[in-house]
Amino acid sequence: METTDQNVNFVKRSSRLHMEDDEVQFQNGGSLLGASTKSPSKWSKSKVLLLVTLIALFVMTMAMLLLLVDRRHYSPLWKGESRQPLSTSTVVPFTSSEPLSPSRTTAMASRWESFRLSTDLKPIHYDLKLKTFVEEDFFEGSVNITFRCLKVTDVVVLHQRDLSIEEDSIWLSERGQSEKVRLQSSPDSYLPYRLYIMHFQKYLDEDREYTLHIDFRGTFARDHVGIYRMQYPTKNGQRFAIASFLSPMAARKVFPCFDEPAFKANFSVTIVHPSQYRALSNMPESDSRTIGDGNWWETEFQMTPPMSTYLLSFAVTTFEAQVKLLPNGVELRVWSRAEVISNVTYAAKEAERLFLFLEQYSGFKYPLPKLDLIALPEHLPAGMENWGLITFRENILFVDEEKSATVDIQDSYFVIAHELSHQWYSNLVTQSFWDELWLKECFASLFGYMALDAVHPTWNKLAEQSLTDNMLIVMKLDAMGSSHPILREITEPSQVMDNFDTVIYWKSTAVVRMLLGLIGEETFKIGMQRFLQDRAYQNADAEDIWNAMDAVTDSNDIGIHISDLMRPWLQQSGYPLIHVTSDPVKGKVTVDQSPFLLDERVRDQLPPSPYDYRWDVPLTFVTSSQSNWTSPQARVLRRSAGSPTELNINGYNADDWIIVNANRTGYYRVLYDEENRNRLIAQLETNHEAIPPPSRASLIDDAFNLATAGFIKYSELFRFTKYMSKERHHLPWTLLLNNFDYITNMLQMTSAYGVFQDYMLQLIGPVFDESLNSTAENVTAPQRLLRECILRAACKYGYHKCILLAKEEYNKEIRKEISIHPDFEKAIRSSAMTDPGSRDFAFDLLRESGSRDESFRILESLSSSPEPWVLSRYAGGLFRMGDIISGVTMWFNTEFQLQELQTFISSISSDLRGAAGLSSFYQAIDNTQANIQWMDTNYGAVKAWLDHNVD
Repeated sequence: METTDQNVNFVKRSSRLHMEDDEVQFQNGGSLLGASTKSPSKWSKSKVLLLVTLIALFVMTMAMLLLLVDRRHYSPLWKGESRQPLSTSTVVPFTSSEPLSPSRTTAMASRWESFRLSTDLKPIHYDLKLKTFVEEDFFEGSVNITFRCLKVTDVVVLHQRDLSIEEDSIWLSERGQSEKVRLQSSPDSYLPYRLYIMHFQKYLDEDREYTLHIDFRGTFARDHVGIYRMQYPTKNGQRFAIASFLSPMAARKVFPCFDEPAFKANFSVTIVHPSQYRALSNMPESDSRTIGDGNWWETEFQMTPPMSTYLLSFAVTTFEAQVKLLPNGVELRVWSRAEVISNVTYAAKEAERLFLFLEQYSGFKYPLPKLDLIALPEHLPAGMENWGLITFRENILFVDEEKSATVDIQDSYFVIAHELSHQWYSNLVTQSFWDELWLKECFASLFGYMALDAVHPTWNKLAEQSLTDNMLIVMKLDAMGSSHPILREITEPSQVMDNFDTVIYWKSTAVVRMLLGLIGEETFKIGMQRFLQDRAYQNADAEDIWNAMDAVTDSNDIGIHISDLMRPWLQQSGYPLIHVTSDPVKGKVTVDQSPFLLDERVRDQLPPSPYDYRWDVPLTFVTSSQSNWTSPQARVLRRSAGSPTELNINGYNADDWIIVNANRTGYYRVLYDEENRNRLIAQLETNHEAIPPPSRASLIDDAFNLATAGFIKYSELFRFTKYMSKERHHLPWTLLLNNFDYITNMLQMTSAYGVFQDYMLQLIGPVFDESLNSTAENVTAPQRLLRECILRAACKYGYHKCILLAKEEYNKEIRKEISIHPDFEKAIRSSAMTDPGSRDFAFDLLRESGSRDESFRILESLSSSPEPWVLSRYAGGLFRMGDIISGVTMWFNTEFQLQELQTFISSISSDLRGAAGLSSFYQAIDNTQANIQWMDTNYGAVKAWLDHNVD
């Protein structure tokens, strides 16, 4: 899926939306229009914004407390239509069991010192029956779990959470035997690991199969994790719907089970529901019938292939579907609320094209008879890859190619492509455990990009937009001391959730893309097909991937085995800085590596690494005389090289510049010698198009980060940007504006801000005048991306033509003469927020909005208001905790602000233990410390350069 940001087994949408949503992160930039030339009190502003944060956290805390209400009052397991409450003596509520004595607690903690289940029992099949009381907020069920005993035992340990279990219902029988073995004693519940421990009256023999029966009940999850209920309006009043989200560890909230990815089994699901509803699950219906007095309907589903518990999925709704039989015989159905079924038309067509490409690329026929995509009014992640029943937030599938913003179209289609990719990389082959989370998220993202490029070749998602969407963002985080390896040990359940972060999702994608570039797409494709064939319906880890690649790759061609190449990239944090000393007269370069850190002071604090923070680095080279950008020269810089390595470069002549990491396919930064930097700057100023957009963007991004880390002067960074008034591609512009947001944050409260603003307008003004004298022209998608970022930047930095245009367009919208094109909504509305009347109109739009997506866009524009009190009108609970922290602290750059932040985070750290995204709090401290160092080191030099070079 896409989390993380944020966000659990789900896909985060592109960084441009950054609400993580999802898994999508949200960056909240304040307007700089009309800023006073006097610096306001930093103490006052930080206090106000921290107060806003506290308000939001208080609201979130209260919401969490609501989830802890007493859940002991349940109706019984359904037998016929009886619904009298069971005696409390027959129920073992997981959350309200009697406290254990200290000695018993110590003994259990010793016995269950690992939170992983024993492998003594191997599940084979679940026969699961659920009855959903849709309008009464609870469910009941029974499960028969067939498993093989691999070691003699009298104990069966399962996961369960928040369920009430009828103790007398539990029995065990050996296959082929009629005897029902009962419990020896009341089950134990080890709460730290959510274990449910059953001792039986007879031992289970080795290599025998048994069936375990349990009846249970529970309430629908209020946190939308598990099986949950949502309510939505229709023309006939309010309706309910039921859906599930079981990743990564929430199947246990629906039924007792072996809730770890490695415990794959077949599932036969039956759902009983009110007769006016329809049930969906992973597989097609096999039978259905009315039961009882006719008010209930029982739907049985075909048995699933072997799969993990987190991929099980249920929905009980009154939705309708658009249906298409695909050429491969798979029935594709896209479901939504009946009143808005037409909203999924574009997404349904896109899903068909993406799915057919992914199946062909995988070389493995999709093994299920049908594939459902369902648009849910409420869903925690943007998308979740459940096998055969993929769940989405409504806004992901509600795409209108005629009316939606270009960014929203591309981001939504990426989420769809990502979740479809998971049907092979997560579902068919599943990670062994959650420490291998990268394995599924990496390939879902990589092949999601490939699928989009196949369907929309002009988008260039993998080659270009992946840089700005994710790769260069995660490189900033990975250059901090708080980063972590892709592969890291998980020793307690709370660490599972914290693993769903940017490093896991996007660093892994970047390093595997680097491997693809090294061995070639065809070899990579064959290796991935071999991996799927070898591990189908099983679990896998990193070594399985590398072994498959090694089997189809000649190590003599690249000089190293794939497994040896990739282990350091996965098992240590960070990435290398490649030092390049050029000697074009001799046609040689000398290269060396060191770990790149934005703050060298944290180097001694890095944890030990078996690879000593060195990597085997795939290098690619292009020179001005030998400019083969599609097949650049390649070498692997070995980590074992103890001294700088001299390399001969073909076609490297005396007057040439050289670029290492052509098209930015490698996960590293490059530091050139001064002579080569000057030659590259000269090339940008004379004919920048001689260097492709990804490499132009890479030069700017590397220069910014090298200046931040102190490897080059900020004056050189600004020299790399002086040509930008001639740049007409969105990729370098997006990178420049993203990076210069940091400089803006650092300078906005200083006397240097005015001249910096003038410099930005010198670059932006000519592009705006040429490309954006009107917002009504029909242009291509890449041109729209350029226009959107230029319009946003021009208004942000106070370009008078942009502000005039924005106010004119916004006033036309107020007068209902036009609807602002979604591509320009954010920039136009944000620039208009300096006017109180415009803010009032925005609040009116917010109250009238019937769409979560539209509401979010309005809130984004309101966040640009110069008055912090505006934020307090919507801060409570609307943004994720990490988004609030990063939005509040991104401009902190004094010791006093750092102390405030550390005190605040210390005061809430115990309450946040185990929360997803907790690392964002510690990243905020890292960021603030880096900001302070930046001001101490660079402010004076930046101000001097601006004063000298800007008219």
